[in-house]
Amino acid sequence: MLRHEVAGERLHVHPERALWWADQRLLVLADVHLGKASSFRKLGVPIPRGTTRGNFARLTALVEALKPKTLVVLGDLVHDRRGLTAAVVAEGAAWRDRHAALEWLVVAGNHDRRAGELPREWRIENVGDVHDVGPFTLRHDPPERCPAGRYILAGHIHPAVQLLEPGGGRMKAACFWFGRDCGVLPAFGKFTGTHVVRPRAGDGVFVVGEGEIVRIATHR
Repeated sequence: MLRHEVAGERLHVHPERALWWADQRLLVLADVHLGKASSFRKLGVPIPRGTTRGNFARLTALVEALKPKTLVVLGDLVHDRRGLTAAVVAEGAAWRDRHAALEWLVVAGNHDRRAGELPREWRIENVGDVHDVGPFTLRHDPPERCPAGRYILAGHIHPAVQLLEPGGGRMKAACFWFGRDCGVLPAFGKFTGTHVVRPRAGDGVFVVGEGEIVRIATHR
């Protein structure tokens, strides 16, 4: 993990695409899109199985290593109603039973709204469109204008940057992007797309690799 100070608080960015606020024992992630592969298979797209199990396995590793008190998902926990198959619901229920003491909150995202009520077996509190904690406002989509005196933490856009490869080619890599008033987390779910962002000079940008995270300089 790498430390980054935001709004006077020490946060840590984790290579598993999660944000850790140790002082509050708060683990934050965004855009999990549980059930997306199942939904695509129902539409006839031949997607391999195991993505939901893989997401819960990564989440288990984070919870066991960091021991958070609260887990907050910044929207799009699920992909759509079609993806909430009996197997996906059962996988989530079993995970929840193993971590029954964990407070689990979700900020409503656009996919969550379309999917409707989350499975009761998961025992998740839906906190609506925004959730304030300390100096931060947690929400799904980054706003065009940020409220005075608060720092936004959001998801939704699945941020990424273009990197130059040694041979002159380019590669796209997911990233954490911390601007002056708003920080955007990468999608936690691996079966998701990305959107290339254009950070300003001085923004905090942390590129996610396999098992590592690297801060890159911004000069624009």
